[in-house]
Amino acid sequence: KPTKMESNKTTKRMSTVLSICLIIGLIGSIFLIQHYPYGKLLMLIGLGTYIVISLIELDRLRKLSK
Repeated sequence: KPTKMESNKTTKRMSTVLSICLIIGLIGSIFLIQHYPYGKLLMLIGLGTYIVISLIELDRLRKLSK
């Protein structure tokens, strides 16, 4: 079982990664609005990665709460 210190570090890392994914998704949506190239790709990568990492984080937090 991870210690409280390891859990806090992991939580901070996961929130940083989630923030980066959201920023990429937002940049992609701005690119789409402005009709710049690769807007859809950036948005799909950012939001797709955000969904996957969110599911991993939810599973990790569910296991920690038990």
